[in-house]
Amino acid sequence: MFKIKTFCIGLLILVFLSGLIFSQDPEQSLLSDIKINSGIGLDYFSRTVRAEDEDTTSRIKCLFLTLNTEFKINDGFSITAILGYSISNFDSMTFRYIPVSLELDVGSIGGLLGGLDLNKNILRLRNFEMDIYGRIYYSMGVKQTWDIPGLSVEGTAEGKPSLLIVQVGPVFTYTGFAYFLPYVNISYNKLWGKFKMDETIQDLTGSEEKSLKSRSDLSLSIGCIYKISRNLTVKAEGILMPHSDFKNSDFGTMLRLIYAFN
Repeated sequence: MFKIKTFCIGLLILVFLSGLIFSQDPEQSLLSDIKINSGIGLDYFSRTVRAEDEDTTSRIKCLFLTLNTEFKINDGFSITAILGYSISNFDSMTFRYIPVSLELDVGSIGGLLGGLDLNKNILRLRNFEMDIYGRIYYSMGVKQTWDIPGLSVEGTAEGKPSLLIVQVGPVFTYTGFAYFLPYVNISYNKLWGKFKMDETIQDLTGSEEKSLKSRSDLSLSIGCIYKISRNLTVKAEGILMPHSDFKNSDFGTMLRLIYAFN
């Protein structure tokens, strides 16, 4: 199911991009209008997740360290390719269907991160702009091995997580200030994940895979873009992700430093 979701979302993005590119004026050279910006970023979030067929919830905390390359096509459309390193914490997640039940308390798990940001301007009115923003992140954790404490014999557990994050929604930006651009983003924001745990205790083995889904589906982001100089820009954002019952919320932050080459 997770692979099917990944494929379908990727296919939708390709169709979206193709439609935007081929809708341009055929006489206009896209390559001549592309501008490239590069930067570094830091994303952090804490989200409540629930495993399939379970009533209990657990919390995932993630820190993404990213390298970002933005391609601005014409004036109103941009694609940002993202590569980075992910640091995830799944502590308090419990695995019950392996020979010896385990509750994770192992600290952070490292991994690789890849993704895309898409931004398309659809409206400009005096000092306001409206864009459609989309993001897809995929994080693949590195398999790690831990000794199982409290056993009279040797036992080990191996775990490997993966996460998929999809976000899409409108962005409203105030452009009345020269170098300071505040904005609000209201998005569909969903996280899916998998965590596979393999356990070996002498000749006894077992495996359990959890399919995870975030409790929050929507997010409200408030941020700003500050132009330090002609070539250097800082983007900062705070994110609130309420649960469906609106009794609790998750949260996140984002910070990027962007350098424009032209």
